[in-house]
Amino acid sequence: MLAEITLADFRRDAIREKAARYDIQCMSEATARLLECDPQIVKRHPNVPWQQIRAISNVIRHRYGKVDAFIIWDAVTRNDLTDLVAIAAQELAAVRMRNASHVDWNRISSAL
Repeated sequence: MLAEITLADFRRDAIREKAARYDIQCMSEATARLLECDPQIVKRHPNVPWQQIRAISNVIRHRYGKVDAFIIWDAVTRNDLTDLVAIAAQELAAVRMRNASHVDWNRISSAL
């Protein structure tokens, strides 16, 4: 989505910037829910900045106009989110395999 545009173009495209912010916020919320299901995920993937991923939705929600577009653009264009989505999908499948019937799967997987 953003790999082909420059930071300057991203800053000028309010719709694209808002969409990217929203997607990151949704991924952050889904990550928080997934970690609630299995806190051991953090230990299995120590290179993933779990705390920062969980915190970014609060930053976006409460400091929306003050979050520099570079932070959003950089996160998306570095492919960090692709790695996160792959790890989250793998872990979600593992949690489902353990048959945790108390989990609201639609709530978690809809944001991934």
